[in-house]
Amino acid sequence: MFKANGFRKTGATWHRDANRLVQVFNIQKSQWGDQFYLNVGIYLRDLGNEARPTEYRCHVRCRVEGLLGDGECPDLQECLNFDSPLDKNQRYSRLQQIVAERVLPWFDENRTLESLGARLRHSIRGFAIVRGVPELLGFEMNQQRFVPDVGH
Repeated sequence: MFKANGFRKTGATWHRDANRLVQVFNIQKSQWGDQFYLNVGIYLRDLGNEARPTEYRCHVRCRVEGLLGDGECPDLQECLNFDSPLDKNQRYSRLQQIVAERVLPWFDENRTLESLGARLRHSIRGFAIVRGVPELLGFEMNQQRFVPDVGH
């Protein structure tokens, strides 16, 4: 699905160039078991010059749960827990549905600095945001809500 939507894959990470942004999707395996996490991020070229940043170097990022409604999170977590006895076809079908209905539309809605700024002005719940982003995108944040700058 990501390739069909203009993303390029490197390892467990997909990147898509979008104007002054790089959109990033990453699959992360837990070090503690057979659980996985889906991460999304947006790297702002105005704040850095990486062509293919890792997800954790993105200026705006969150786990996919941050894009879902409260009732959808347990379902996603069960799908990403490969220790659970969920049917393989059901697991992959649900994951594809989440990507198609939530992840890709979120990326499509946030292809410009303006649209990303409007989204974050509406709600920053679940997002990790580095310093410099609010000023660039035109919204305010409480100082305690910033994540550490990872060398941007």
